[in-house]
Amino acid sequence: MNNNFELSESMNPFFLIGVIGAVVLHFLFLTLIHRVKGGKYWGERKSDKAITFKTDGGEFLLTGAKDLLYWRKFRKDQWRKIPFDNIKKLSISRSCESAKLKEFLLGGWNIWDFSRTYTDVTNGLAIQIELHDGDPLILTQMKQYEQREWMLGQMMHDFSLKILAKLELYKEIEEEGEKELQRFQAIFHHYHAMT
Repeated sequence: MNNNFELSESMNPFFLIGVIGAVVLHFLFLTLIHRVKGGKYWGERKSDKAITFKTDGGEFLLTGAKDLLYWRKFRKDQWRKIPFDNIKKLSISRSCESAKLKEFLLGGWNIWDFSRTYTDVTNGLAIQIELHDGDPLILTQMKQYEQREWMLGQMMHDFSLKILAKLELYKEIEEEGEKELQRFQAIFHHYHAMT
C-alpha cells in the first residue's frame, strides 16, 4: 500500500483552487455585509479644565468651569449648552428594521421570507445621553445587517459567522455597543474626577 498522497488523474488542481477561492469569497462577502457600520469616534483631547471629543454624532466639549456640556452637529456653528444637572445618564437605545430590499438584492428571496421570523433585518444601536427634559442626545449610532435563514441554512450561516468571529473578522453589534458605552462612561468619569 502506497502512503504517499498523489492527486488522481481525475482530480484537477484547478478545481481545488476554485473551491478554495469560492470559500474565501463567501467569507469575504459575509465579512463585508455583516460589519458594524457607524460608531465613529475620532479621539479626545484633555486639558486641565475641559475634555473635547468628536463622534459621528457631533462635537462635544465638557467644561468644568461652568459645569456645562457643549454640543454641536458638524458644520453647524451654533453650540447647544446642556447643564450637567439636566443629564440623567448614558444609555444604549436599540432598534430593528426590516431589510427586505437588501435581502432581495444580496441573496434572493424565497417563500420563507414572507414570515417575519425569516426576514432579514438591520439592527440599530445608539449610545445616547438621557436628559431630564427633552429628547436624548445621540453620541454615536451603529447599524448591522442580520441575515435570517430557514433551518439548515441558518445553522450553516451561524457556523460561518462563528468562524469569522474566531478570526476576529466579525463582531456583534451588542459587543461593539457595550465597548463604546464604556468608552463614553470613562470620559464622563474622568471629567467628574477633574472637577
